Amino acid sequence: MLPLADDSALVCNLNAIAVEQREAHQRLMHTLFTAVIEICELPEGYRFRLPIESEADLQAWIANERRCCAFLQFRITQTSESLWLELTGSGEIKAFIQAQWSAL
Repeated sequence: MLPLADDSALVCNLNAIAVEQREAHQRLMHTLFTAVIEICELPEGYRFRLPIESEADLQAWIANERRCCAFLQFRITQTSESLWLELTGSGEIKAFIQAQWSAL
């Protein structure tokens, strides 16, 4: 497990995703988040607008991400033209999301 900060309750379980699936998961995350059209800051996280064509990839990414980062809350809203992904949580969730985003 990898703690984000000394006093943080946010902990990623890197072993939750099988070793042979991790590289594909990282590639999928890169594909999704480089396709982001718009970002909105929320009080407890961020909201990302993605192309409607990203739905299957987004669902697959969330399925794995939930296993390793149980502290994240996911919400998908769909319009006729795009998808909105809300990543929220408590504590230092914004710092975590920013760190992941900048790593891309």
